[in-house]
Amino acid sequence: MRTSLMALLLLILALGSLGVAYALWSETLQISGTVNTGVLDASWINPAFCQEFYGWPGWQGWGEFGGKDVGSVSISIDQNDSHLVHFTITNGYPSYAVDCSVKYNNTGTIPWKVESITFSTSDPDLTGCTTVRDPNTGSFSTTCDQLAIVFTDGLCEQVDPGNPFGLASNFKVHVEQGASELATYDFALAIQVNQWNESNCP
Repeated sequence: MRTSLMALLLLILALGSLGVAYALWSETLQISGTVNTGVLDASWINPAFCQEFYGWPGWQGWGEFGGKDVGSVSISIDQNDSHLVHFTITNGYPSYAVDCSVKYNNTGTIPWKVESITFSTSDPDLTGCTTVRDPNTGSFSTTCDQLAIVFTDGLCEQVDPGNPFGLASNFKVHVEQGASELATYDFALAIQVNQWNESNCP
């Protein structure tokens, strides 16, 4: 009986030591992760051009009314910043109107959509400005006492990286009857693009 008890104790001790030895065996596996995020970027691309027309708010013909050559317009991409377009009307007069075509391209690595277009000015001579957006047509218009600006298309359009043709949009500017002689009116149009999956566009 005493021998059996000793054998049982020895067995328990042996099993216990095996358990301790087994618990000490271990190995660690690791995951080393790297996440590289993309780039959201857009820039204006050539050609950007403007054409004079008459018959505002509709269209009756290209050029100035009666075949005159009085006003002039220029548009160009900034040489140092491809995010900026310079637009200038010279010798404008009430009813002078231009239709400008601008193109932008996806210079990043992820798709984006044209989210919103905003008009801004710090010019105290531009008065009574109101902006109306049409989400169905993708156009917006700002009318001041002196100028009217209509951005006619492009809202909610998606542009993918590597598209060599970009996206073309048009904006029209009309000198209103409230414009003064020898005046200079400054304004800015800002076009915001958002990554396509975070856009509020349909």
